Amino acid sequence: ELVATGRQPARGTYFLSGGLAVALVIAICFLVLKQDAPGYATVTHVAQAETRDQIPLGIGSQLKTEVPYILEQGELELLFVTGTKVFITAPATFEISGENEIHISAGKLIARVSTPAGKGFIVQTPGGAVVDLGTLFGVEIEPSGDAGVQVFQGEIELHDLQGGKAVLPAGKTMRCVAGSKKWEAAEKLSRQFYAALQVKRQTLLPGMVMIDDSRQSIFGIDDYRGIRYLLYSKIPLKARLDARETRLPEWDGVAQHLWMVHFDETAQRWLLQGNERAIPFEPDSTDLLLARIEEADADGSSNRKNITYFSQTFDAIHGIASGYQASDIKVLPDWFEKNANSGDYAITGSYLIRKPE
Repeated sequence: ELVATGRQPARGTYFLSGGLAVALVIAICFLVLKQDAPGYATVTHVAQAETRDQIPLGIGSQLKTEVPYILEQGELELLFVTGTKVFITAPATFEISGENEIHISAGKLIARVSTPAGKGFIVQTPGGAVVDLGTLFGVEIEPSGDAGVQVFQGEIELHDLQGGKAVLPAGKTMRCVAGSKKWEAAEKLSRQFYAALQVKRQTLLPGMVMIDDSRQSIFGIDDYRGIRYLLYSKIPLKARLDARETRLPEWDGVAQHLWMVHFDETAQRWLLQGNERAIPFEPDSTDLLLARIEEADADGSSNRKNITYFSQTFDAIHGIASGYQASDIKVLPDWFEKNANSGDYAITGSYLIRKPE
């Protein structure tokens, strides 16, 4: 629990005139120190940024401590003296609270903490404090006042307004509705947040991949009973199919970078699962297997499936790399376009982080 504490007054008895003089000196010193407060955060990148008071914010500018900044448009990249990098996207209202702390009451913020001095970085939100434990995470405060936080790598300590706290690991999202004092589990942040993250992902983490949430349905062969794999392809699906296949309308509504595949042990080749047939494909060096899906019953008579995600498990399966650092991807068997559909799959998730090179 974060508790604000004030300075304790010195003990003793003062004459009235002496007390006033001391108070005056303290007030003057406070104002001087306030004006000369060190700049804990420096602007390292600006993109069409405009503040309400037209405060000039150029590269190299040091932001004042405990001064509200209202960013009406554009984005800022800040570097704290502790090495923490922060990206803020308008419209946003924020202020620097200390050498390793920021307060945000509106807008989108992404923090990348990669130095020992930066560990413990604090983001104060309307829902409570977000305390870094060495990680990459995002915070979003919506116009309604709702607060959301998602961890992409590492973990954070999340505090609520009732004094409670919990550790939130990579791939998890929490939300605090305006007026509430508690954080609740959520699926993801807004689409606008991920659009901002997409722009900055290579700067934040070169191995980060954003998942298109507009098409997250995947075909599966209904009567196939062997082991399947969820594959991420950097190359879009249609670019890897032959011209005859790409003309078929069935491929228009499915995910382009996530496929269901299996390996034919007899022919010793990989096959992409279509709606009713398997299509041979040549593995690419950028392909990545994310999960294994197999029937729950040994006789293969059940549609129930066991799913094993390759999180933090790095290997190669028949020539294709497998494993990833972190992700929020989940496989939903027997779903297609948000409806029950035996044999097909739906995917939820917003990102994955590949194994570092």
